[in-house]
Amino acid sequence: MTSGAHNEGSTLAHYNRLAASYDVNWTHSPEFRTWMLGALRARLAPVQGERAMDLDCGTGLYTDALVATERPITVVDPSFAMLSQLLRRAGEGRVLPGV
Repeated sequence: MTSGAHNEGSTLAHYNRLAASYDVNWTHSPEFRTWMLGALRARLAPVQGERAMDLDCGTGLYTDALVATERPITVVDPSFAMLSQLLRRAGEGRVLPGV
């Protein structure tokens, strides 16, 4: 039996293929994204200096809600291609890739 990570037809392979265009093709309207980021900030009630983690973060569309709180954020995603998009957009030092 092979792991899904090694199967070309796997979900992981699918997201690796989508990564480069994911933010363009799979995002919601700017209004929805603004609403969702605000809702996340309000629900998380961030405290400065507190750590956060975004599991299954993908390209980080909602990681921005955490980045705006100026706290250390660890991001984890099984797709290295999706995670690479987030790291490229977020800039150095803004997020820490988990292992």
